[in-house]
Amino acid sequence: MKKVRSLNRQIIHAKKSAARKLSERRKRHRGRVDALREHLATLTDEKTQTKGRRTRRELVLPEVLSLSSNYDRFVQVIREFRKSARGGRRPAALDFKNIRKVSPAAALVLVAELDRWRRLSGGKLRAVDLELWDPEVRQLLQEMGFFKVLEVGNAPILDNERLDSDTTLIQFRTEDMVIGETAVRVREDIEAVLGGEVPNRRELFRAVSEAMTNSLQHAYPPHLRRDKTCAYNRWWMAGSYRRSKKLLRILFYDQGVGIPKTLPRKFPMEKIRGFFTNLGIQRDDASMIQAAIELTRSSTEQPHRGKGLPEIQRFVSDFQDARLRILSGRGEYIYISKGKTSLISHAIPLGGTLIQWEIGL
Repeated sequence: MKKVRSLNRQIIHAKKSAARKLSERRKRHRGRVDALREHLATLTDEKTQTKGRRTRRELVLPEVLSLSSNYDRFVQVIREFRKSARGGRRPAALDFKNIRKVSPAAALVLVAELDRWRRLSGGKLRAVDLELWDPEVRQLLQEMGFFKVLEVGNAPILDNERLDSDTTLIQFRTEDMVIGETAVRVREDIEAVLGGEVPNRRELFRAVSEAMTNSLQHAYPPHLRRDKTCAYNRWWMAGSYRRSKKLLRILFYDQGVGIPKTLPRKFPMEKIRGFFTNLGIQRDDASMIQAAIELTRSSTEQPHRGKGLPEIQRFVSDFQDARLRILSGRGEYIYISKGKTSLISHAIPLGGTLIQWEIGL
């Protein structure tokens, strides 16, 4: 009997000892998990707010949204949101009360990113602290159709008095196709802001149609179909017309792989290398955009009659006061109607291609 009691005590002691060790391991594991969560929370500008058992993503943006004066900061925030918002159906909150300035190009890229997230995740968007937003920023986004195209649940009521009576805006438009009906609607949008006939009408609409077609034919290779970092085969556009300066601005954006990556699929690398050797310039994303225009034009053997990018640039060449700006990958290419070009390299890739026309009519 003594041996049996001794054996039972040993078994009970062993069970208690094992239970203590298991409890200690669980505590250490929870501590590591909590520390990891705290570390991850500091890596991005994204905040989460508890709402019942669900959390919502809150996109907090810098004071200046611009692809000219604040490119790196703005693009970095967009990339962080894209990376952190993969999958899941959590609602997203738009916290824009810090914003004091928004450029049309940055607004278009922002709309495209939020539209991508909304379509792929099935989530809903809500604006946070609308009364604290800068009134001019809120009104500008409203006039551009920001809340409408994104189907924001608590969109503000548009003020009767427009923000700038001298400027008429072309509201955000997005499509995943290029057909005659779509081109007609875009043409009507542009004609409406001009209030009449468009100078060089045929060339303008050919250039816009080429931008649409290029995005669907080249920007989205088949392997992107399952990639959640882009809305496959989709483009976004916006624009404006300032009457006092007779300045027309048209913006077009896609989330494809970018011109620097699509160029080697159109031309052999030997021809691309020869282009850089002949011009004596360094090969980077900005010069790849230039090469895409020049090589496509020369391959047609008809000056100014190339398809795609040459057609887009040709429209600018027909005006005395006009500018074409293309951002793709890490590169930025600027062409002025008098034949001047400039190339700019950025540290962070845009994630797609932005084409911007500015034409003095």
